[in-house]
Amino acid sequence: MRYAARRVGRQRAPDLVSEAFLVARRRLPDVLVSDPLPWLYAMTRHLIGNEIRGRDRQARLTSRLGEVAETGHGRPRRCGG
Repeated sequence: MRYAARRVGRQRAPDLVSEAFLVARRRLPDVLVSDPLPWLYAMTRHLIGNEIRGRDRQARLTSRLGEVAETGHGRPRRCGG
């Protein structure tokens, strides 16, 4: 829990840790039975990365919506990307 809390905050950490354990339960054959801790840390790290990327996407969307609200139109969209 402390590992996740240091990276995403105390409020979001319990959800990420719970999700890591749910994934571990679904993928039990993939988890090393003798020492599952490294696998759980790796899964939590992956989920933290997803969380951070999601926050970045949300911030960009919020910024874009703010531009549209202020100017009535946003930046032109790029073609092909």
